[in-house]
Amino acid sequence: MNERVLDYGCGSGFLSLVATSLGGIVIATDINPSAVECSHKNAVSNHLGSKIQFRVGKNLEPIFPNEYFDVVVANLPFEDAEPFDKLEYAVYDPKLQMRKKLFENIKEHLTQNGRIFYTYSNRVQDIYPIEESSNKFNFKIIDKRKIDKDIYYLYLIRPN
Repeated sequence: MNERVLDYGCGSGFLSLVATSLGGIVIATDINPSAVECSHKNAVSNHLGSKIQFRVGKNLEPIFPNEYFDVVVANLPFEDAEPFDKLEYAVYDPKLQMRKKLFENIKEHLTQNGRIFYTYSNRVQDIYPIEESSNKFNFKIIDKRKIDKDIYYLYLIRPN
């Protein structure tokens, strides 16, 4: 693979681990220091700790101006609600600001063939369609799975 990968909102680090094990050069970011610590511990326990850069920060703040990515992976919180603490950022994204900031600013950090893989729930899609996030991107569903009573989509998103 040998592609540069951003795990935006890494949480437990699962997507970082997969990308790294496939040969990606990964930077994992999250607003929650505990999530980044968990992600790092999971990487260490899978013998990948030295292969992933971990950074704490809000939205794309941890990304340097001269950093570019071939792939961005994002499995962001779906719920538009105000978190009471850092832990609740795992499930709440107030005013969907993480999603909005991603689509407002990621284009300047994508390589020429850069793309985003984004998971999204059908339940939330009915309320906040992902395609309304930006008219600067092309949104394509490349997979869907039913989990419990909801359908989850995997989007391939590319700049127009």
